[in-house]
Amino acid sequence: DILLLDTAFGIDEVVIVHHTDCGSLKFTNEELRERTKARVDKAHWEEIEDIDWDANTDVKGDLEWLRGNKVIRQEIKSTARGFLFDLK
Repeated sequence: DILLLDTAFGIDEVVIVHHTDCGSLKFTNEELRERTKARVDKAHWEEIEDIDWDANTDVKGDLEWLRGNKVIRQEIKSTARGFLFDLK
């Protein structure tokens, strides 16, 4: 948890790293949505429909989430970077 690490240790930078050929990406978005819906309350199903498990968009999405988070310090948000390693 970024907030916990920053509070406990005072982090200076966040780097988000994903990679291609990830085991979780062997499933289609639809398969992952259905599996997720089977495990969560129906009230959250609409949110699940909006999730895209593509590695490229995941890095961007994680950075967008981080930068939009109101409790993360601006210094961390402004320097956060993301990378996608192509393992193929």
